[in-house]
Amino acid sequence: PWRCAAVPITVFPALALLAAYLSGFEQVYADILSFAAILTGLVAVAALAPVDTLAAPIISPARRKRLKVLSIFAFMLITTAILFFRQSSWVYAKEIQLCLVLSLLWTSFNLSQPGHRFMSFVDGIKIQKGGGE
Repeated sequence: PWRCAAVPITVFPALALLAAYLSGFEQVYADILSFAAILTGLVAVAALAPVDTLAAPIISPARRKRLKVLSIFAFMLITTAILFFRQSSWVYAKEIQLCLVLSLLWTSFNLSQPGHRFMSFVDGIKIQKGGGE
C-alpha cells in the first residue's frame, strides 16, 4: 500500500506545481499542450482502455465494453472541462486547464506499455521494515 500511495502522493502535487509554472506562459502554449494531451488521450483510450492485469483480468466481453464506454465518457468529460476552462475568464482557469491537461497525459502514460513497466518497477521496490532489535 505504501508504494501504491507514494506514486500519486508524489506525482499529482508535482503536476500541479508544473501546471502553476506553465500557466505563466502565453495561452498559445497551453492550447498546444491541451491539443497534444487531448489527441494523446483519445488515442490511448481508444486503443488501450480498459487495461486488465494478471491479478484482475477482464474476462467478460460485456464488462470490457462497459469499461470502454465509461473510459470514453470520462475522456469526453475531461476534454469538455479543458475546453470550458480555456474559455473561462476566472483567474485560476488556466492553471486548472493545465492541471487537467497534465493529468490526462499522466493517465495516457499509465495506459501505455512504458506506464505499465514503470508501475511494475514501483511494485518491485522492496521496502525494508524498520524494527528495533
